[in-house]
Amino acid sequence: MFISGQVTDWRTHGNRRVLDKVNGTWYILNTNRMYEITANHDGYAHMRFFDNPADERDGGAWLTIKRSVALVILSADNEITSVSITLPIYPNNDPTETPVNTTIGRAHIAYVKTAGSNYATDTTCWLTYVDDAWDVKTVLVHYNLVVLYVALLA
Repeated sequence: MFISGQVTDWRTHGNRRVLDKVNGTWYILNTNRMYEITANHDGYAHMRFFDNPADERDGGAWLTIKRSVALVILSADNEITSVSITLPIYPNNDPTETPVNTTIGRAHIAYVKTAGSNYATDTTCWLTYVDDAWDVKTVLVHYNLVVLYVALLA
């Protein structure tokens, strides 16, 4: 249900979601938001990605991730063991406050990216999810990207 990798192109909001234009920016993506998956000229998966596929106003954005189409499809076919996950989330996205354990439905998570410049050593990451039908929220989680990816796959 989730895949991690370096996103090299994300055609939304002026492509501001890709911070490292050379190597790509590390993300965890929910495969339930991917459509029209094909391979680009480099053999990487290229697709339309929706932050909120239930919202008719979300037209989706073209995204490229440094993963093969086969791996994306294999990740989409993975069964999850739990429909929700409990995460330590900072109130008001303030890392000086004490994280509060918050339960989020896995299917509601859109994507996750590191809060800093090093996905392996940063201690926080940004998680974007749909709280209600139209309410897309981004919260600061007290996990690094690697720890959160393992937790999502568990």
